[in-house]
Amino acid sequence: MFTETEAKYKLLSLVNKPEYIGTCREFEIKYIHLSNCGDYWIMQANAIDINHITAGVAGYLLNNQTGDIRVCGGIESPESYLEDERNFKKAAGRTYVLVCDHSISDKNEIINMRRNFGILPREALYFTKVKPQWFKGSKRLLLYIQEILLEKGVRSKIELVENPEAVTEITIAPLWWSDMEAIFSEKFKI
Repeated sequence: MFTETEAKYKLLSLVNKPEYIGTCREFEIKYIHLSNCGDYWIMQANAIDINHITAGVAGYLLNNQTGDIRVCGGIESPESYLEDERNFKKAAGRTYVLVCDHSISDKNEIINMRRNFGILPREALYFTKVKPQWFKGSKRLLLYIQEILLEKGVRSKIELVENPEAVTEITIAPLWWSDMEAIFSEKFKI
């Protein structure tokens, strides 16, 4: 286990090249806290001089057991990375899949799905009965998509599946409904 001081020292030893010490490019810890589970120190570090700030790094994770440091890219917060890692471990080799949560006999749901996905009635039936696994990906992203779909009145649920046959994989969160519409118009066709 690392103390806060030891965690700071370990990260600064990694990011501060000897030639940076005492210059405008020297890094300092801007923020540090222990994760909720106590397994990682979550840190943000950057150049002391604001004219030399480095872009593209959202933060650093120091494993509180091993001392290994992971760099989190700009599009993923350290907290998101930890959430995905924990969900991956819980999945135990299975895959998170967002699936249809209505039956083929629910005509209102079929109409709503057809309207929101911009697909034909026969495609709505197909993606309800034959191909009900819509998306696979991290649980965090699927929960986000599930919320977007629910706002449009389309019910879904998340399941852990051994051999997923999802229509498509989601690796980054769609920002707008138009992003979702683009996925539907491209992938949800038969």
